[in-house]
Amino acid sequence: MIRRNAGAWAVLRPRSAAPSRRPWTPPLPPRPRDAARSWWSASRAALLVVVGALLVLEGCGLPTQTGPKYVGPAQSAAPVPVVTKPSGPDDAATASDLISKFLQASVGANLDDPDAQSTENLDRLRKFMSSTAPPPWHPSGDLFVIRNAEIKQETAENGKYKVTVDVNPIGTLGKNGSFTARLDPQPYTAEFTVGVTSNGSLRIEGMDTTTAGMLLLSETGFKTWYDWNPIYFWETGSGGNGSGGKLVPDMRYMPKTLSPPRRVQEVLGWLQRGASPWLTNVVEPWQSDVTPQDNPLVDDDSGNVHINLGGKAAGNKNLSRLARQIRWSLRGHPYVYLTVENQNQANPPDSVTGFEGDNAAALQVAARTTPDKFYVAGGTVHAVVGDTPLFAPGNANTQVLSAAIDRHLTRAALVRPDNNKTKPQQKLWVSSPDLPPANPPAYNDTGVHGKELSRPAWMTYPARRLLVLADNQLMVSTDDKALTFEPVNVGQGLQAMKITAFAVAPEGHRIAFIANGQLMVAGLQLSDNGRTLNVAPTPQPIATLLGSNEGVAWLTETVLVVGGKPTEQPPYPEKAYSAVAITLDGADKNPLPVGVLREPSQVDVTGVVADYGSPLDSRTQSWSDMPVSVVVDVNGQAHEIFRDTIGQLKVPLASPSAAPVNPTAPFYRD
Repeated sequence: MIRRNAGAWAVLRPRSAAPSRRPWTPPLPPRPRDAARSWWSASRAALLVVVGALLVLEGCGLPTQTGPKYVGPAQSAAPVPVVTKPSGPDDAATASDLISKFLQASVGANLDDPDAQSTENLDRLRKFMSSTAPPPWHPSGDLFVIRNAEIKQETAENGKYKVTVDVNPIGTLGKNGSFTARLDPQPYTAEFTVGVTSNGSLRIEGMDTTTAGMLLLSETGFKTWYDWNPIYFWETGSGGNGSGGKLVPDMRYMPKTLSPPRRVQEVLGWLQRGASPWLTNVVEPWQSDVTPQDNPLVDDDSGNVHINLGGKAAGNKNLSRLARQIRWSLRGHPYVYLTVENQNQANPPDSVTGFEGDNAAALQVAARTTPDKFYVAGGTVHAVVGDTPLFAPGNANTQVLSAAIDRHLTRAALVRPDNNKTKPQQKLWVSSPDLPPANPPAYNDTGVHGKELSRPAWMTYPARRLLVLADNQLMVSTDDKALTFEPVNVGQGLQAMKITAFAVAPEGHRIAFIANGQLMVAGLQLSDNGRTLNVAPTPQPIATLLGSNEGVAWLTETVLVVGGKPTEQPPYPEKAYSAVAITLDGADKNPLPVGVLREPSQVDVTGVVADYGSPLDSRTQSWSDMPVSVVVDVNGQAHEIFRDTIGQLKVPLASPSAAPVNPTAPFYRD
């Protein structure tokens, strides 16, 4: 077996077989530094493989009191990443092509030591510059991601080329792999002088002083050469990473130019530095007594990761949780094996048992039910396919404006008019907490009312709560019965702002909302024995490039869908759009549906609700293959948005001869 580390290759004895899909704890891994290889150890490994296979065929089960455990993807599902590098200058056909490649070649430079004079990334960029007449290039600070712009080329009198680029920074990539959006981009025009060398190659000979002091990366370079790489932290109050609790994701970006061991090394560094500022109130920091030593090892065939920890971790009883935290934070979720001072522990850290259960989003997506998609027609809530007693026709299910149902189809909520002629208002009704539901179902008046109520939404974890906007004030139920409500504690900074839409993340510790037209994300936490819901005091604004933001939903753990109206001056004139999929830090934006152009003045997307994807689905880890299932109101009619199409929501007719209905207010299970 060959393993890679960050600086060398190492040949190690084979270890016993990796866990199969059966829910069992993986065998004790070998010491990462043990290079001995013997006939007996190889034979023992082969024997264990055979025995493990026979056990699978025998169908051995778990004790009846043990719940199912997710053992992770098969070995082929977490392949060792292929290391690739951006093109060099010799492939450039024109001066503008040279600059285009130069603006992609800075990948990974954000991870460099800011005082370093020479690194692989800086040296790659220097190859684009003339060796005989180099420009005064001295970059420092952050790596600026700039919006793609036309690169203009003209020939100067001396036979050299003048190339200009309209630089519009959209954000910066930091040393910890995070992206910070620039809400005040301060655009400028970059100027390059390109000459021809004696062998006919093109090289940069000059640039303006502003560009000479910056590291620039085009959007194309960012999307091509960086992987999405969310990292995970334990929720606050989980016992200092003790028993219980769930993981909360935080977005990072990994250069594809790094070797597999170096990627593991970067992730460990990111975890040690902690979460983004807007999340620090709701997550625990890295365990202070845990310090990785040496370079991590990565099995070349399986991608399994081996990490050696310092001696202080010897008495840590939470190393299995740490192993699972690291595993969630690595792309492909390979198995993680931990040793302390190169020694195996009496109870080896286990990255398998409880892995799926550590992520509330993974558990919720796994809880599939039918029906799962609904709409309102004629004042009545209907399911697109199937039915549920909570939305039985008649009684409370009349005059409905909007509605919500929890993921397990056990509780529902309705927004209805109160028909007060002197003071027209809307009221929130909630189904009885008694289970099973009565027939017909009983609904209770919650006392929440206002001139305008938003579509309500259920929160499943860390406790079941119902949220709704009442005249732009965010309200939350004080317990799981959802019969009494209090205002959400949004802090002084948001109290004066008009909140018009919201969406709670699957794990219940992050919230996306639109306040005064600005999309924001913030931490979310229950206190006072679950009676009070608090929005963390440092919300993170996100630029969407829409003309107005009117609805938001979570498409995945790390991607939002935002609907509204197109801007009158879109940054990409050929892509007028009213809905956008956007990473929760604003780094990666993609119009929805892909490639479908619409007349901006005719489209207004509101009431956005998404069926979010599982974090265990590899397709959710990049935009290129991400499944999209979103329901929205477009100009007051229910529509579905998929990845490549948009169309009116298709609903069943009461009979073949029935007149078509006009569906509105569509929604998925919360």
